[in-house]
Amino acid sequence: MAPPRAAAALALLAAGASALLGPPVEVELDLAWAPAVDCSGRASRGEDRRPDPARLRVATWNVEWLTDGRPPESPRSPWAGDPAGAAGHARRVAAALRAVPADVWVLQEVEGCAALEALRGAVGDATYRAFLVPGTDAILRQNVALLTRVDPTLAGRTAARAGYPADGSACGYAGPGSTSGVSKHLLAALAPRGLPRIALLALHLKAFPDEPRSCAQREAQALVAQGAVRAAAARGWEVLVAGDLNDFAPDPPDAAGNAPASRTVAAIADWDRDGRADLTGALEGVSRGDRWTSAWDRDGDGAAAYPGETGALDHVLLSAGLAGRLAGVRVDHLASAGASDHRPVVVELGAVGAGA
Repeated sequence: MAPPRAAAALALLAAGASALLGPPVEVELDLAWAPAVDCSGRASRGEDRRPDPARLRVATWNVEWLTDGRPPESPRSPWAGDPAGAAGHARRVAAALRAVPADVWVLQEVEGCAALEALRGAVGDATYRAFLVPGTDAILRQNVALLTRVDPTLAGRTAARAGYPADGSACGYAGPGSTSGVSKHLLAALAPRGLPRIALLALHLKAFPDEPRSCAQREAQALVAQGAVRAAAARGWEVLVAGDLNDFAPDPPDAAGNAPASRTVAAIADWDRDGRADLTGALEGVSRGDRWTSAWDRDGDGAAAYPGETGALDHVLLSAGLAGRLAGVRVDHLASAGASDHRPVVVELGAVGAGA
């Protein structure tokens, strides 16, 4: 894993990002989560089964339509009505999970517990347990989930919403105003041995970075996420935000030099709304040539060209106490190729000053 540049917090904020996004959203954590129960129905006891208790490896990956191929299915799923195809995709994802060491996998585009448990079985590692709190995505039927060796003590979601479009938004949305919650997310409390207590916010935000309404809605979702981070920080917990945020960070630039369409990443990072980033972007520690997490064939020629048709849409953001323990970060471009149009971001946390 490549070490991050020493001592610097990533400058994630565009000018006035928090002000542009309107009033703060308050998230009541005691209403958002409850004692965690895994997909098999077993209550969590906060067990920690890491093989190396001196290190915690956390990875986020959009696994692209992890389903079981059986009804009820989203008609948009490529595996709708095709259980064999869905199982083949799960095997490809499992092979990548085995090849990329991580103690906590934050996975996006997971249909439900049946698909997640099938994936756990395909990985064949009894140290993992599966956790998923169903969201509200009624169209795609996708969720955010954990496959983890560190069982959350608490897990849940928030129903908080924020309005859009925000005053001064650069998204270009001129339609009627509305509100948005975060249909695909998960809040979890982790207590890994030898590390501070961690509030994990796993996210999958509104897609289509450049589409005006999606951009405006994603800014509203960022305000909700910001409120969740603020609530956890107020309790003195360290915070780790991980997931497919479907937008780019203002700085540092990714491999293709994509500019953010919204203030999404900047707003989540500035939870106290003082105009400075409180969370550090882990991708700063990846060389620019490797700083891409997704690829898409924009021009329809049958292949995603590097670097122009790549982008860093997936992020891990760390509070100061975790950033000081950052021992390494990388994007896996090899084992995950062919299993998804996204690539995993993997961070390793260790002793204080491990990344210095």
